[in-house]
Amino acid sequence: MSADSAIEVLWPSRLPADPTAALQNHVSRVRRLLPDGMITSVGDGYRIDAGALEVDADRLARVVADGTDIDEVGALLAHWSGPAYPDLADSDAGVAEAARLEELRQRALEVHA
Repeated sequence: MSADSAIEVLWPSRLPADPTAALQNHVSRVRRLLPDGMITSVGDGYRIDAGALEVDADRLARVVADGTDIDEVGALLAHWSGPAYPDLADSDAGVAEAARLEELRQRALEVHA
């Protein structure tokens, strides 16, 4: 993703005083949370190797599809707190992903019940 595209997604309605520095700050903080090498600088932007990391939502989708490990479904649901991506409500992609995750949560609740 180019830096300009990332800035548009992160701040669609009001840019920070120095959007490039603010983006670099965000990327730096995210890099500290992820394994080394998951985010790389590419040209004027960044690339994330999302396939190299399994997050709780991925695990939940897998166990819901399998349907055999009800305890793991319950444990993963216990980690769920509030709506997904509330900070991306101004982004079509953020709204779509939040809706997908809410549908996953509803299916997980059904499986767990």
